[in-house]
Amino acid sequence: MQRSKSSNPTTTENVKDIQEQPHKQAIDGGKDAEKDEYVYHDNLNIIFLISIYTLQGIILGLFPSISFLLQSISADYGKQAIFSLCQWPAALKLFWAPLVDSVFSKKFGRRKSWLVPSFCILSCFMLYTSTWIDQLLHSSADFDVWKLTYVFFGIYFLGATQDICIDGWAVTILSPENSSKAPICSHVGQTLGYLLSFAVFMILQNVDYCNQFFRSEESFSTDPILTLGSFLFYLGCLFLFAATCICVLKSEPLHKFDRNVGSLTAAYVQMKNVLQIKHVQWLAVFFLTARIAFGCTDTVTGLKLQEYGVPKENVALLSILTIPLSLFTPLFMGKFESKHPMLTFMNVYKFRILVSFLIICFVAYVQFYLRDSMKATGSVPLSVSFGLLLQMSVGSVIFALMAVAQSKYFYTISDPSIGGTYMTLLNTMGSLSLTLSSLVNLQLVGVYEDYFHQDGFIPVSLFTVLVFGILWYVFEKRRVDHVIKLPATAWHCKSE
Repeated sequence: MQRSKSSNPTTTENVKDIQEQPHKQAIDGGKDAEKDEYVYHDNLNIIFLISIYTLQGIILGLFPSISFLLQSISADYGKQAIFSLCQWPAALKLFWAPLVDSVFSKKFGRRKSWLVPSFCILSCFMLYTSTWIDQLLHSSADFDVWKLTYVFFGIYFLGATQDICIDGWAVTILSPENSSKAPICSHVGQTLGYLLSFAVFMILQNVDYCNQFFRSEESFSTDPILTLGSFLFYLGCLFLFAATCICVLKSEPLHKFDRNVGSLTAAYVQMKNVLQIKHVQWLAVFFLTARIAFGCTDTVTGLKLQEYGVPKENVALLSILTIPLSLFTPLFMGKFESKHPMLTFMNVYKFRILVSFLIICFVAYVQFYLRDSMKATGSVPLSVSFGLLLQMSVGSVIFALMAVAQSKYFYTISDPSIGGTYMTLLNTMGSLSLTLSSLVNLQLVGVYEDYFHQDGFIPVSLFTVLVFGILWYVFEKRRVDHVIKLPATAWHCKSE
């Protein structure tokens, strides 16, 4: 009897399948090996991004540290406002971003060409400043605040240049599958750096804390473990070491977008074209005004509590306890996220208005009921410490949610062909918002106190939070609902 064709195990089709199976397995094995290599390189690049963003966070933390030191030597809010000008390079870096984006050595690397030299020059700045800054700050409350501002303006200028390099590099350094992790690397790294240059430094520069926690009774001293001068010296050495490691150990292959970079003039033309996109113009207004409502509660709260008798070291110590919240919030952000990063930003904004109002109430409670007793006894009640810790904990979570949502949206709409310039443009909006809100609110509080001769925190903060903040949300919410429906290409320049 003749067997059916389907029952014959050695038909032509079966033989062909058996012959092709090893070839398919070889292809699949090659794909798996290639995927593993991508994962390996991405993991290394994630560690690298977190490391260099940590260095950026160190620079960011210098400003609040020095602001607290100025407050401790009774510098008025006018001097605080002048010193805040040193942050302006972060807001103005857009003007030289096309230069950094278009002029580079292809052999050395598009981002390394600027990152390594800026690290080296920044190291020299810090090493030079470390030789005289302690003497300047301990002279008197009438110290030369402009000299301090000029020097740190230079430091922040170099930091802003590094921002351009790092943000542009972050757009292309990770594979497309892991590109969404870039904003998380940015937040985690900058948080760690901020912890080192603010919280840790504030504790180690206090003699009492050093003797209590880090020295035996036999080794008590009248000197702190760190002064601002010695801290800047160590940071200068750290940045020099980082520059050497990046130069020697980190390679930067030429990316496909790096091969098509035009001239410096073309880079500025591209930036002009980006600024002419109507959606970008709206986004600029959106972020330039977004944080004005919270400038007083963010910037002045700590200074006022120190004025009322809360030691700056207490603030620094409590801020360390909130660092885990700030670090892990992005990792669990999926539970808080909306369908779109901008919706997350707006939803958290509503909650931030409520939290800012509660902060105002807390500061008012300390001012009217506890200020005199704290100054008389030199001790901080447990209720104040608990309230401050709660405020900082909730604030760190809110800031992390808004910062990561903002960064995710920026990475989503950024044009990779001009990654450094485009990301700088977008991040400048956020930086300028912080700088403007800080400067404006410090000036408003100072002017109010000079004119009315009474504490200006509560009236100024109530106006900015409850009036400006609510009106801003109502006005911008409809625009956000429209913009989130646009494709990413709507934010890109049309090719000629």
